[in-house]
Amino acid sequence: MRSTFTGLELGKNALAAQQYAIDTAGHNISNAGTKGYTRQVSNLVTGIPNVISALGHNVSIGSGVTIESISRIRDAFVDRQFRWETSKEQYWSEKLYFQSNIQAFFNEPADDSLHNDLSNFWIAWSELSKDPENSGAKAVVLERAQTLVDSFHRLAQQITDLENDLRSKIQVQIDQINSYAAQIKDLNMQIQRAEVAGDTPNDLYDARDQLVDELSKIVSVRVTETQDSNFKDRHVGVFKIEIASEAAAGQVLVDHDQVWELQGDETGFSLGSSDFELETSHGVITQMGSLAAEVELLNKYLPEIMGKLDELA
Repeated sequence: MRSTFTGLELGKNALAAQQYAIDTAGHNISNAGTKGYTRQVSNLVTGIPNVISALGHNVSIGSGVTIESISRIRDAFVDRQFRWETSKEQYWSEKLYFQSNIQAFFNEPADDSLHNDLSNFWIAWSELSKDPENSGAKAVVLERAQTLVDSFHRLAQQITDLENDLRSKIQVQIDQINSYAAQIKDLNMQIQRAEVAGDTPNDLYDARDQLVDELSKIVSVRVTETQDSNFKDRHVGVFKIEIASEAAAGQVLVDHDQVWELQGDETGFSLGSSDFELETSHGVITQMGSLAAEVELLNKYLPEIMGKLDELA
C-alpha cells in the first residue's frame, strides 16, 4: 500500500539533491581563482522506485531524485596533451633563455665584440705590413693582440660559468622532481583510503594533478591509472608516473605507493637500480622539459662553442 507520506518524501529527496547541487556550485564559484582547481558537477539520478502491491499486481512508484556522486569535469586526453605541450614549451623556453645569454656574451655588433676585436687585430697587422719598422704600428699590434686574447679569455670564462650554473640548476631540478614524486606518492595513499571508503576525493585529485602538471615542466611524463584488482565493487585506482617520451614507455618514477629517487647529472641518470640517459634519436634529445634542454646545452651546444673558440684562437 502506498504510504501517506510518499509525496513528502519525494519533496524532501528533491530538496536534498538540489541543496547538494547548490553547494557544489558554490564550491566552484569560491574556487574560481584557485590554481589547479577543476570544476565539479553533481550527478543527479532517478531514485530507486518503491514496489507496492496494488489491484492484484506490483506497481513501481518513483522515489524522486537523488545525488549519485560529485565528479570533476576533466578529460584525461586533454591532460595528456596539455602536459606534453607544457614539456615542449618549457624545453624550448629554457633553450631560448640560455642561448640568449650565450648570444649576449659575444655582444655583436658592439665595439667590444669578438668580431670587432678580430677586425682591429687584422687591421693593425695590415698597417704594420706597410711599414714594418714603424715602432708605433708594432705597439698597436701588441695592444690589439692583448685585447683579442682578453676577449677569448672572457668568453671562455663566461661559458665555463654558464656550464657551472647549468650543472647547479640540473641538481635543483632533480631535487624538485624527487620532491614532487614524494608528494604524489603521499597523495596516492590519501586518495586510496578515501576511495576504499567509497568517497570521491576530488580536491585531492586536483592536488595530485597539479603536481603532475608542475612535474611535466621539468621532464616529459606519462601517467597511467588502472583499477585496483583487490576491489571489485568500487573505483580504487592505481596511479603510476613514468619519465617518458610521447611515443614510448620510460622509467617509472612513482608506482602508487612506491617512489624511486632520481639521481645523476648531465652524463646520465638513475632511478633506484636502473640507469638511463635522456632518450636520444640521431643525437637529438626526444624527451622534453627544462631538464632535457639543460642536459642538451651542457652535452652538445656549449662543448661545440668552446671547440670553435679553441679552433679560432
